[in-house]
Amino acid sequence: MRKDMKLSFVKSKKLTPQANSDRSLVLRQQYALEMMNLLGAKKRVINIDETWINETSFIRRAWSERNGKGNTQLNSVSPRLSMIAAIDTEGRVWFTLSHANTDSNMIALFLHSLTETLDRETPGWQEDTVFMWDNATYHSSEETRAVIKTLNLSLIFSGPYSYSAAPIELLFAGLKMGELNPDRFPTGKR
Repeated sequence: MRKDMKLSFVKSKKLTPQANSDRSLVLRQQYALEMMNLLGAKKRVINIDETWINETSFIRRAWSERNGKGNTQLNSVSPRLSMIAAIDTEGRVWFTLSHANTDSNMIALFLHSLTETLDRETPGWQEDTVFMWDNATYHSSEETRAVIKTLNLSLIFSGPYSYSAAPIELLFAGLKMGELNPDRFPTGKR
């Protein structure tokens, strides 16, 4: 280690015991191999996931005087916004914002809208595109599977507890990096 390098501690997140079970490890390995095959075959992978926005400031650390408090102001968004977003291997992003909770119906609406957009942008996109998402209940529900079949989509589920392998998580982290409403405009349905 270099002498001028300083180490710091960060708060670690606890993992559930299932995260590193033999089953989870094997499934993550199989997922990684499948992703390597898809990317090696020059397939476009579109990662879809959801998040919600219930505040405008996601700043969790602030500079302060020694032994001082690094206070940040909580600016809630009420009612909260639900975001469904997709990012592909070329960096294109599609998203929707709503006040509705994400469920199978919202996923179906998003998939229909996204496929209509892809049809306009790149005819024949189905031949080289695979959709990827996690195993949330509404991703694998009967309703969602019926929509996937109707739209003739290729799909891969990520391995369990593999957030770091999902590019969409980087998009969400970038979005929530700081203050979303620096001018303090009022938020709400009106």
